[in-house]
Amino acid sequence: MIEQHAQEHVEELSLIVENVEESEAVDLLEHQAQERSARPEAAQPVEHQAQADHRNNSEEEEDFAQVGPQPVNFSSPQEDFDVVSELKTVKRVVESLESKVDMVRDDQTYMKHDSDIFRRSFYNKMDEVVTSINTSHTALETNLVRQFTESQQHITIDLDFVKFTSSGIGKSL
Repeated sequence: MIEQHAQEHVEELSLIVENVEESEAVDLLEHQAQERSARPEAAQPVEHQAQADHRNNSEEEEDFAQVGPQPVNFSSPQEDFDVVSELKTVKRVVESLESKVDMVRDDQTYMKHDSDIFRRSFYNKMDEVVTSINTSHTALETNLVRQFTESQQHITIDLDFVKFTSSGIGKSL
């Protein structure tokens, strides 16, 4: 029964590990999405500065053209919604993992208390067996001593009879 219970815990732990791995993969995707959305935001001041410089000085326009393409913000409300959805999914996975960890912890505590109960019961039964053996041993010793004493008394009576008989035979001869 305990082995089966332990096997169930091992299976639950393997499922938890799989969920953690999935959660880590989701975290990686979320992190990449955040980086993508963070880069255009960080580049926006540069972009605005480039536009202001372009308006102020037409000669610098050629320099900016030579620098290369400026970053453009591709973030859309749909992507923001996807990130929020992913975060909610990750939150649900984490809550599920937390509840599973709590269940494993509860099962472990239950098993510990259960084994303590079995251990105490075992030791109590062993104490009863030892007490029973000691009582039986004492009773057996008492019985053997009594039987030995009775046998000695019978032997003594028989010897006295033999002596009496032999002394009576010796007197009659």
